[in-house]
Amino acid sequence: KPKGFLARFIDMGEDDSNGNNSVEAGSGNTNRSRKQQHKEPGPIRKFFYNVSPTGRFNRVDVFNVGLKHQKRYFDRRLSSDVQLGYSFGYEAPTYSAQLSWWPLKESRRFVLSGKYFADTETSYHSDLYSTTLVSVLPLLGYDDYFNHYRNSGIQISSGLRPLKSRFTYRLHYNYEEHRSINFKTSYDILGRDNNQRLNPLIEDGSLSAVRFQVSSGDLTNNFGVIELNGLNFNIEQSATLIGSDWDYTRFSVNLNKRFNTFYKKRFIPNALDLRVNAGTYLGDLPVQKNGALDAAFGYVTPFGAFKSKKYTPYQGASYFALNAEHNFRSVPLEMLGWRKAPQTGLSIIAFGGIGKVWNPNTHVGQFGIANSDIFHLEVG
Repeated sequence: KPKGFLARFIDMGEDDSNGNNSVEAGSGNTNRSRKQQHKEPGPIRKFFYNVSPTGRFNRVDVFNVGLKHQKRYFDRRLSSDVQLGYSFGYEAPTYSAQLSWWPLKESRRFVLSGKYFADTETSYHSDLYSTTLVSVLPLLGYDDYFNHYRNSGIQISSGLRPLKSRFTYRLHYNYEEHRSINFKTSYDILGRDNNQRLNPLIEDGSLSAVRFQVSSGDLTNNFGVIELNGLNFNIEQSATLIGSDWDYTRFSVNLNKRFNTFYKKRFIPNALDLRVNAGTYLGDLPVQKNGALDAAFGYVTPFGAFKSKKYTPYQGASYFALNAEHNFRSVPLEMLGWRKAPQTGLSIIAFGGIGKVWNPNTHVGQFGIANSDIFHLEVG
């Protein structure tokens, strides 16, 4: 068992995905220490201990605020996630309830879950930005990043990570009702009077689809705090045979890889980051299943987004982007004679990106899509 000052921040309780004893960094306020120092909390206090607020802002929801309750049971092999909110824009409740179960006794390599939901959904998918994060843009008077629609339904999922495998395999089944939202506001807290674009219609209908996913590594956007190395590949099949209004097969891939290049013996060596983001389809793809090539988040741009495209992304039924970024750290400044450059944290970065989207002619001129195909190139 670990000893010393940092030992108080370590929880030795849960198995990891490899079936081995895992170490989790905690806040130090473990259940054991609370039992020793305080009386056992009552049921009401236990309930609110697992409750946290949720919120977002966009031109359709306006303010969507609510509460989320998450808890694990039975040696953390059963978990519940319940959320309840309200959209003050188009005046409708948003909610979800999910139950997950890890049935294997010796590991957590296999999981089953079910979810029921009704919420505001984005009509094109971003691998970099969450709806909560981009709330900052319309709230401060800039263009809303996404378009939106109402999505309600169920999802049944399973996940498996085989022994000695780097890959996780997931299978999802979704039955969803998609409905357009005919509402928008241009309100912002700074009073900039930016007239937000209309929220375009989608192709209303019922979706019944099976999606297979293969993933490896971690692709969680961290705005460059740590390196990203990972793969996420998806195949989604929708068919009228299983109750859907659309027949299509959709493919998507998101790949990030870092290569250490120069000065590899340094604590933080020079590094080259590459990202490939692509997707295409066969059949009749509804516009709300489009992908996106991400744009800059105002003056802040995470790796993988186009720095010269501001506030709104490119959306397309088919899309491809390659982004590259080489971080020379402070080496060029040191070569110019600035010996203390490493202490400043300054870096010299070279970047480049190329991308293109394609849209079917039936989507052009409506659904908020102006062009059938767009090409983007940048170097800096």
